[in-house]
Amino acid sequence: MTNSRAIMTSAELKAHEVECHGRDYIRSDDGYSDMDVAAEDGWHAVAGWGRDGYDLGDWPYVVISTRCPVTSDGRGQYQVRQTIEGDTTVYSFDTNADQSAAIDYLFVWYGIGRGYDEWAVLGVGPDAQQARAGLDAGTLRVPEELRGPYRMQAASHPR
Repeated sequence: MTNSRAIMTSAELKAHEVECHGRDYIRSDDGYSDMDVAAEDGWHAVAGWGRDGYDLGDWPYVVISTRCPVTSDGRGQYQVRQTIEGDTTVYSFDTNADQSAAIDYLFVWYGIGRGYDEWAVLGVGPDAQQARAGLDAGTLRVPEELRGPYRMQAASHPR
């Protein structure tokens, strides 16, 4: 399965930002309770991403969640919630493809420099800062196996 659009850049992701706020200490006081609060509000924390279900974020410090609420005009609206140690940013998209391209960006941004053997396919070497700059600018080539939702049927493929 190939992705229908290019991975999102940092500037494009920023253009989709609709909300930004800190932790509500009345409802939550740590990363795991942030996840509970998000679930109460209709968010689903994404545990794995890419062909083989690689870690997404760095739980409980960085959690990426999704939801698709229905707007007042009856249209679905795809959303992504990025929570970093209690600070939350919400992004909104018109299509599932845009939502996935945003998650692709966040997944790779947080994955660079984590020491996964699989990241060698990016050709980024040990310089995480340079790799993230390429990702932000849209010049880093991100292979298909690191993009899109986890697919159980593909997880058993040899590397």
